[in-house]
This record gives sequence, C-alpha cells and structure tokens, in this order.
Amino acid sequence: MKIKNYTQHLLATLCVSTMFIGACSSSNNPTVVPDAQIPGSDNPGDGGGNDSTGGIRTLEIDARAGGFGASADDPTNKWTYVNFDSGQIVELTDAQADESTGWHMAFKRVGVRVNGGASGPGNVSAALIDAQSRFYNEDGEPDVAEFTAATAINQYAALEQTVNTNELSFAVDSDKAAIDGNGLDEQTSWWLYNRSDNTVNANANVWTVVRGAGGETFAKVHVTNIDQAERQVSIEMFIQSTGSDAFSSNPVVWTAAIGGAGGALCYDFEQTLEVDCVAQSSTWDLQVEVSPEGRSWEMWTNSGEVRGEGAQGSSFGPLTSNAQAGFSNAASVPTWFEDQTGGVFQSDSWYAYNLQENNRIWPNYRVYGIDTTIAKYKLQILGYYDETGLSGNISLRFDSID
Repeated sequence: MKIKNYTQHLLATLCVSTMFIGACSSSNNPTVVPDAQIPGSDNPGDGGGNDSTGGIRTLEIDARAGGFGASADDPTNKWTYVNFDSGQIVELTDAQADESTGWHMAFKRVGVRVNGGASGPGNVSAALIDAQSRFYNEDGEPDVAEFTAATAINQYAALEQTVNTNELSFAVDSDKAAIDGNGLDEQTSWWLYNRSDNTVNANANVWTVVRGAGGETFAKVHVTNIDQAERQVSIEMFIQSTGSDAFSSNPVVWTAAIGGAGGALCYDFEQTLEVDCVAQSSTWDLQVEVSPEGRSWEMWTNSGEVRGEGAQGSSFGPLTSNAQAGFSNAASVPTWFEDQTGGVFQSDSWYAYNLQENNRIWPNYRVYGIDTTIAKYKLQILGYYDETGLSGNISLRFDSID
C-alpha cells in the first residue's frame, strides 16, 4: 500500500477488526441511506431484486459476518453472495461458493470480491468506471467536505452516466500479500526492480512485523539480500517466541534458497528453521514465493485465507528502520493485516474512514463495472449502515450497461 493511503487503511482495519457486529454504528450516522432517499429504488428494503422491472435497482446486503472474535470455522462467519442477473442474494456457504458460478459478487464487512480468478471458479470481472476523483486531494487524501456533502441523491448522476465498455479494463480477482512486494515503491516494497540493469535487489530499510500462524509467535523482519539468478532471499528476523514478552535482540537469518525455477519455501518462527509448506501447512509462519520467470516476488503470512491452513497469520507494516525500533514487542502493534484476495475494490476502495473522528465508514460513491459474462452492470455502494445505524449492512444500486 502507498504511504499516503496507509493511515486510512490502518484505521479502517481497526474499526472492522477490533469490534464485532456493532462496530462503528450510530443511530445518527450520516451514511445511513433510508430507502425513500434512494432514487431508482425499484425494490427497496427486501434484499432482493426483480429483473423484469428494468432500470436502476437497489440491494441491501447483510455483510455483518466476521470481525474480532469470530472463529474461522464458524459457519455464520461467511461471505454474503449476490447474483446481479437475477438481482438476488444467493444462499451459499463459503465452501459451496468455492465451486459455484451462481454468484457474481461477495460481501463481508467492508470486503468485496468478484467470482473470478483467485476469488472463485467463475469468470466475473470488475472495472472502475468513475473514480470520483474530487473526493480526494492531489495527495490522495480524502476531502472531508466532499464526503460529508455527498448523499445517495446528489451522487445519482454518477451512476446514470453513459458507459463505453471498450474503454474499461475489466479484471478478475487476484491474491494480494499484505507485505508489499510491488518492486517499485522505495518506501513500501521489500524488494526493488532496477530498470536500468533489469536487476532485483533487497530493500533493507523496509521492515514488517509478522504474526505467526498460531498467533503466539512473532517476528520483526526485513530482507537483507537477494540473489536474483538463484531466486535466493535472505531475511533477518528478530523473533518473539511463545510466552516471551519481547523480540529477541539476537537476529536469526533465513536464506530461502528457492532456485532458478522459482517456487515457494516456508519458515517456522518457533523452531527457527525452514519447514515443508505442505506438511506444515497449519504451522508455518512466513512464506517466500518467486514466480518461475522471476517477475513476481512475494512474502505471505499463514492466515488460511490466501496461503496455508493457519488462523492468525498476518502482518503490520511497512516500517522504516527507525520506526521498527519503537516496537519492543508484539503487544506494541496496534493492528494486524491479513493477506487478501481481491481486485478493483481493493485497489480503488469504495470508502473512507474516520473523517470526523467518529469511527465511521463513508462511501465515496465510486462507480464500478461488473461483467458477469451474461451481462454487464454498473454499480455504486451507497452505505455501510442500516437505518438503526448498525454497521456491516451494505446498500448499493446497480443498472445494466446498454
């Protein structure tokens, strides 16, 4: 993530991951969208749709599952699935959705996925139609005045606009590591690509705090050396073992010798040694992966969501060398970020957070395109609260693209 967006992303995670269903709710929340104030609402309030009505339709989606304290194997801790061709919520478990092409988008708290690529077996793709650039200043920070003045009514025209799909870049979802490995940003990426000589190099000034798969071991890590030809990554780690209250002052260095053909290797903080990624799928703590052609270099944590079968794997960062020194133990970390699966709704988020120091989610009324392979739609997310102020209740409106 870019440094300019880091605070927004951090605070949003604090909101949605440290409080359960009632998080960020208020009966006078300005982002609540009463049905009567939503233009084009053919089927308000029922969470369903009617394909025969035509025109702009609305959906209210219960996306309250998840949050702090929710067990990963709790059947109620699931995504909510939507089919836009029918305009209906699709009742599926997450396991069923993994094998179903009957849904197009899924919602869970602020998270959004489409059924394509890493998120599902379908070929659904998404694109950004209108970035609502005026909601942000030239540094990419939210313009509070724009957000607070915006309503479902005065942002209706954005959805009504004519769309030329030939000008859109539709894409399926992909896995995204929370530990930034874009190769370009000196402030955030653990490796850097040098265009002048086509080399991949370590960015030793970027640090990350990693929480292990079981949530009881931790490490402050940074990459000290990369052998591009042999796909070798050397990582210095200051480990906080189970039961310890501080990071060790004696670093451990792991050189992940992946080899020229690419692949992935895993490390266990507690054992301080490299382990088999498959045999130790629920206990490895850090994975380094390099694509065969050497273009993609990633570090993954073991949350069970994207890689591995762990439950608590996550990370906090990026941190500079000076900033990481301020973290003497894992208890100093304010929040944790999991690796995610997503696409345009992650790269061009639909919301901002805490604009008035009141712990609220504010929609930016961006317009997105959804290609279900049967039809194309444009949609706007209108809010995150129901009429009582209860969070995790997504309201959106959508229309066919002619």
